Amino acid sequence: MTEETPSRHTAKNEARLLRLEMAQRGEEVSHSEALETVAKRYGFKDWNGFCAATGPSDIEHWQAGNWVEGTYLSQAFRARISALSTVDECWTNLTLELDQAVDVVKFEGFMNKRKKLKAIIGPKGYSKEKTSDGNPHFQNVRLLS
Repeated sequence: MTEETPSRHTAKNEARLLRLEMAQRGEEVSHSEALETVAKRYGFKDWNGFCAATGPSDIEHWQAGNWVEGTYLSQAFRARISALSTVDECWTNLTLELDQAVDVVKFEGFMNKRKKLKAIIGPKGYSKEKTSDGNPHFQNVRLLS
């Protein structure tokens, strides 16, 4: 694995885009064929070799009761994971109990503070959901040691 080797999530997105590009040229390939092609781009024999080399993401080690930190709508937070479930191998659905309430509204004339939040967090600690300016709601979510 080289430093340029992407995460599994990124590689899967590359495979999806590859399939779309090939379909536009009239060439149909399966998702597994696209994954194999992407793995070979990064010097691996096949997709299984890619997965073995990249290993599990940090979120695969998260458990209920763990403490995490990060930002929500640009506000720093620290929270205990009260519940979690796997969305897929790259994304985890979390219920977070914050130690300090954060404002869940980005409007100066109104405030709504909460101590419990739900999030779907990806392998790089970001949420899929974004604000109107394109920033993820949750950023840099990571386990506290």
